[in-house]
Amino acid sequence: MEATEPFSDPNACISYFATLRWPDGPVCPKCEGKEHYYLASRCIWKCKKCAKQFSVKVGTIFEESAIPLKKWLMALWMITNAKNGVSATNGKTKMATVGGFIGSCEMPADGG
Repeated sequence: MEATEPFSDPNACISYFATLRWPDGPVCPKCEGKEHYYLASRCIWKCKKCAKQFSVKVGTIFEESAIPLKKWLMALWMITNAKNGVSATNGKTKMATVGGFIGSCEMPADGG
């Protein structure tokens, strides 16, 4: 699979992660309801049963992060596909934090 394909835009990234997370469709984290509305303007679901609004990040390690899911998934892809692993340094730049590493995960300008 092309590395940048599922991470090309925020909606594609949400769709990709939602499919991995919920193969049978989104599930409400509050009542476990499977009927919902998708509010595309906010990229969240709203449960028809309890009215809870939730995102694809709810209940994951990404939930409280201000870093966009697009960058998290690209960073994870880069780490898991690095042939020689990922070191704490990248050339002359010290990657002191995960945020520093993720911040350096930029998409190519041509999308590929």
